[in-house]
Amino acid sequence: RASKAKRIGILATTEHLPFSAALGDPRVITLALGSRKNMRACARRLFAALRKFDILHVDAIIAESFPEKGIGAAIMERLRRASGK
Repeated sequence: RASKAKRIGILATTEHLPFSAALGDPRVITLALGSRKNMRACARRLFAALRKFDILHVDAIIAESFPEKGIGAAIMERLRRASGK
């Protein structure tokens, strides 16, 4: 019996987007948060990206990590809450 393919979401900054987009698997959906040089923009785009993954019925999300200071700490806290931890 075949198992159902899982859909994976990848959240990456534009600096790392080429690496994740190169996977070439249609089950992998990659979204850019923006540049690491503009952490405020990344934070603003985070909620919309998580919502889009929800709409697309993504089974798991792999997210780029951010420094745990300032806005980076807020982004990481939001990602932790989204993961249920």
